[in-house]
Amino acid sequence: MSDRKSNNIYIDTELLIAEIQEEKCIWDFSCEDYKNRDKKYDAFERVAEIVIADFGNMSEQEKKDSVNFKLLSNLECSSSQNFIDILKY
Repeated sequence: MSDRKSNNIYIDTELLIAEIQEEKCIWDFSCEDYKNRDKKYDAFERVAEIVIADFGNMSEQEKKDSVNFKLLSNLECSSSQNFIDILKY
């Protein structure tokens, strides 16, 4: 199990990947909602609720920062294709 500290938020990388795999609109180009920013944001928020402790107690700005930066930066992928390969595994 791999854990990373991201600006005082600890995220289990394996759990993060597993949860993102469930949200195809985030990574699957063939998904109907892939280009829908609102649905992607909602999907990342659902993932954040699972992988970030106390996400529900954060301010709206902290939640936005977590979804936009901390979750994505936690994945160490050198390219978007590597990211997709990880998710499809």
